[in-house]
Amino acid sequence: MDRQHTRISPSWAFFLVSLAVILMLVDRNSHYLGYLRSALMVVAAPVQRAAALPSRLGQWGMSWLQTESSLRQKYQRVVLENNRLRARLQRFNALEKENIRLSRLLGVSRKLDEKVQLAELIKVSLEPYTHQVLINRGVLDGAYIGQSVVSKNGVIGQITTTTLKTSAVTLLTDPNHAIPVQVLRTGLRTIVYGEGVDDQVKIPYLPRQADIRIGDTLVTSGLGGRFPGGYPVARVNRIVKDPNAPFLLVYARPSANLDYLREVLLVWHDQASSPVAKDALPLSNKVQNAN
Repeated sequence: MDRQHTRISPSWAFFLVSLAVILMLVDRNSHYLGYLRSALMVVAAPVQRAAALPSRLGQWGMSWLQTESSLRQKYQRVVLENNRLRARLQRFNALEKENIRLSRLLGVSRKLDEKVQLAELIKVSLEPYTHQVLINRGVLDGAYIGQSVVSKNGVIGQITTTTLKTSAVTLLTDPNHAIPVQVLRTGLRTIVYGEGVDDQVKIPYLPRQADIRIGDTLVTSGLGGRFPGGYPVARVNRIVKDPNAPFLLVYARPSANLDYLREVLLVWHDQASSPVAKDALPLSNKVQNAN
């Protein structure tokens, strides 16, 4: 398809040039065209604003999206910081409680004349009739078999097995554990045996005429050299008097809450260095000695 070019005639071009020159001279020497230009700008202003509206709406929308995104990011940062601070606060509260607990435990150690060392529980025996715990102190720390273990509330038990860095502690509630005690009120000496129950020990061989009551506190007697004397062991909570039996059967609740142990104290007693002590005798021999 051939292009058709439209040419302006010389006369028409001359007319347009002349008109432009005349308008320029008139605009320079008079204000009539200025008034006309102002009027046209007033008429065209709404059209210009309408034409610019999509661009302004786009800019406003982008600004709103950026503001919303910025606010959302700030909100997420605030939430994250709040959660972090709450976690730190909970940790501080836990550390405060732990410090209080350790202070009380170390306060007990100051009351003891013997050398003591703090130890932590790292394992609890799950066997139903074996009441033992594993602590993070061993031969390298000076722990030894037969060493007494206590808490801030009372006697826990004694070490029965050692390795270089750990030791097994047999609790006083273990069926194979026995400890010499005395009744704090009267001074009556006897032996407390474990019964395989978490919150109970027993005294099975007290004479019927023995002066013992419910509520009596049992403390270590110091006999045998394993435990320092006067340390709480249990409190009597039941006495069985069988008319056909020659002995009383006394039950007591351990002074230490053995189910909630976390830290314990190892005690070096002055007489504990003896390799043979009365506490280490078989149960049958202990029964004879108690009688």
